[in-house]
Amino acid sequence: MYMEQMQIHITPAQLSKIRKGLPIQLKHDSMGSGDMVIAVHPDKAKKMMSAYKRGKGLRIQMDEQEVRASGLLDGIKRLGKKVEKGVVDAGNKVAKPTKKVISKIPKPIRDVLKDEAQGIVNTTGSTLGTMIATATGDEELGDMINQGISDTGNELLSGKRLSLGSKILPIAK
Repeated sequence: MYMEQMQIHITPAQLSKIRKGLPIQLKHDSMGSGDMVIAVHPDKAKKMMSAYKRGKGLRIQMDEQEVRASGLLDGIKRLGKKVEKGVVDAGNKVAKPTKKVISKIPKPIRDVLKDEAQGIVNTTGSTLGTMIATATGDEELGDMINQGISDTGNELLSGKRLSLGSKILPIAK
């Protein structure tokens, strides 16, 4: 379906709401100028133009098709790919030498160290997730980062094959 391009200015909080499928309030001053171009259905573009001409703001809610056409989810995908690449690179640099050292440690001590390491990984994931959520205004993204780091750490420490689909060696069995 054909979509109209509209130039607007929105805050990070409004962008987060749009990504979550929630409505936002656009001020008159925010329409027709700004740093973002969105794609909306013709009927929504007509309502926006009408409000703008009358000197009024309006409340809009973008559907998934409009959000995707506007490219508002692209940043999340790029960030996810960068995080995945960083995890894979770090894992590959650490896994082999660490596995050699860990195999020499007695099992009871290894289990205690594994629990401590998982605690550190979980804390790091929580901290990084909170920082990303605060910086982007997207709590869901922060939760995804936190969960991904925690799960990856657990898989790496437990000797399971990583769900990233990468070739990182598990460091403990």
